[in-house]
Amino acid sequence: MNPTLTRPLAGLMAALCLSPAALAQEAPPPVAPVAPAAEAAPAPGALPLQPVAFGGDLVPMVGSSALQRGGDLRSLSVGVVTWAGGIDGLELSLVGGLIQRDVDGLQATAGLNLVGGSLDGLQLSAGANAVGGFVDGVQLAAGGNLALGGVDGVQAAGGGNLALGDLDGIQAAGGVNAADNVDGLQLAPFNLARGRVEGLQLGVVNVARSSKASLGLVNFIWEGRSHIDGWVDESGFGTVALKHGSDRIHNYYGISLRPQGDCPEWALLYGLGLHHDVGRRLFMEVDGIVRHISPTAGLLLASNELYTLRAGLGLRLLDGLALTGALSWNTYVSTWSAGGVYSPLAGPDLSVNPGLVVRQWPGFTLGVQLLPGRGDSLKRGGRGGDSVAL
Repeated sequence: MNPTLTRPLAGLMAALCLSPAALAQEAPPPVAPVAPAAEAAPAPGALPLQPVAFGGDLVPMVGSSALQRGGDLRSLSVGVVTWAGGIDGLELSLVGGLIQRDVDGLQATAGLNLVGGSLDGLQLSAGANAVGGFVDGVQLAAGGNLALGGVDGVQAAGGGNLALGDLDGIQAAGGVNAADNVDGLQLAPFNLARGRVEGLQLGVVNVARSSKASLGLVNFIWEGRSHIDGWVDESGFGTVALKHGSDRIHNYYGISLRPQGDCPEWALLYGLGLHHDVGRRLFMEVDGIVRHISPTAGLLLASNELYTLRAGLGLRLLDGLALTGALSWNTYVSTWSAGGVYSPLAGPDLSVNPGLVVRQWPGFTLGVQLLPGRGDSLKRGGRGGDSVAL
């Protein structure tokens, strides 16, 4: 190229941010329409299933599955251990049913049901159910259920239920329930929700990240309400207790001391209560508390219990501090003491058993609440974690 022309052209290229290579390229030719590429052959597991009205197997590869090899969509399947690609109807088996894809219908077996896809229907088994996808229906087993996706329906087992997704329905087991988020009911001696419970956990031990309502003897709610409550009552007991629970339900675990009199006493305390925020500062609670009373010299093994039902209010003064007060109704049940020292208002012995004392009286408690848990901060509006009226 002529140097006289090159220098002005180089300056123009620099101004346009072009390289000599880009300048040297010719204008692209018109784009010709591209014919659609031929579809790739689907993977063997994704081949369309061949609908069949009936299929039966003694065991896999002995029966219909010897010809279909898991490629049939059966309307009716029977056998001892069946093997099919999918069920769109009914399957009955004596020991187990193995389904590679989905079930849209009913599986009934005396042993084990395995589904590699989703379930939209009902599984019945005396042993175990397992689904590799989503369950929109019912799983019933005397042993255990496993759904690797979510459950929108019912899981019921005599052993344990596991949904590695969200539960929108009911989990009921004689052993353990586990799910991610729960919008429904978990009912078992041990319930586990790795996320949020928008429904109800009902069991002996409940575990969740956060929960609207968890009712059990022991609850572990990682983002729940946790407080230290202290109060005195008309019986002369001073009490310190840990109050922990979900947005609406809490448990008490504490100890009481009654130092006055010739025989000072102490008590182990357990309680269960309901919580509702009335406003930014005001909340109301209803509690049921039981105390086993012993002399300070040891632990009394005889029956000597004080049952208290309370209804009261709390007023948040600061972020982390609230005053509480309640009216109560008390019932004293003992085979060890007459119980008249606990209140001047204690009524007569109501028991017809000469070896048992039962007395009742009205009372009160006054106390403070410390260490706010999630939702009880005035900076967050004091809404107790979205609690609503019970």
